[in-house]
Amino acid sequence: MSNPMLSETLGKDLVSGIITRNAIQFPNPLEPTNIPMRLSGYPRRSCNKLGNNTKPVNANVPIMKEIMVPKLKFLSKNINVICDKPLTATMDQATDLYNAVKKSNAHFFLTHNYSGYPVIREMRRIIKDGLLGKIRVIRGGYLQGWLGSKEEESNKQAQWRTDPARSGVAGCVGDIGSHIMHLAEFVTNTRVKEVAADLTTFVEGRMLDDNASILIRMEDGSKGNLSVSQVAIGEENNITLSIYGEKGALHWAQENPNYARFSQIGELDKVITRGSVIQTSESMGHTRIPPGHPEAFIEAFAQIYSDAADVIQN
Repeated sequence: MSNPMLSETLGKDLVSGIITRNAIQFPNPLEPTNIPMRLSGYPRRSCNKLGNNTKPVNANVPIMKEIMVPKLKFLSKNINVICDKPLTATMDQATDLYNAVKKSNAHFFLTHNYSGYPVIREMRRIIKDGLLGKIRVIRGGYLQGWLGSKEEESNKQAQWRTDPARSGVAGCVGDIGSHIMHLAEFVTNTRVKEVAADLTTFVEGRMLDDNASILIRMEDGSKGNLSVSQVAIGEENNITLSIYGEKGALHWAQENPNYARFSQIGELDKVITRGSVIQTSESMGHTRIPPGHPEAFIEAFAQIYSDAADVIQN
């Protein structure tokens, strides 16, 4: 996100950031550019130049294996971290990161940006207010088709996503399955308790899974199933989520994200729209443009960053 966009959407200024892992491309980590201070080159070296009193510095860092140490060092200096997923590549890394967050006085944020969509937040509010009653069933999916062939031979995005040395042991489950799993937890406000999954690698020579069928049991007793695939030819970013309770149901699709269907027993279905008369602080109070205009993916990231800034600034 550019500094002007950050300032416009959040009312904040970007003062630093890890821009790249490439130390050759940016040999001087603190050289001024279009932002007041740039932390580029090798993140580890850049992190070493930060003082203990530097705060807040928000580092939006990916999971590449060599980035793990700087992530921990930021936390050790009590510097707030905003991190993209996948969060860690191994269980040992996950344990180290968990312990580092516990010891740090800084905040750690994970950018599952779909939870920033206004309609998703309104669905969460509806469930929190008990309008669906006790939740029974969760059905969700995230389907893509772009890895239907051996894209990793020429596509850089495919290369790291299908490389266990850089992305960990999970393929499509870690890359996109994590999103639908997070949405299921976020909207229902409960956590996954048990998982049973059938992982498949369909493309010959690929080292990680590219398709999964997942059964889940939630802490509140509800059950669900999730379909995750990156070999579903013709699909783009087809995320769907349906929540069924005793009194009603909610249905949402990411490719038409400004609307959701709300069903209640004995009543006509309702359509929830972004920017409508519903303007609760928990859900649609932070819409940025008039209803009827698309507001989605980029703005959702902005909402997550805004949420993080609010937490950091109390």
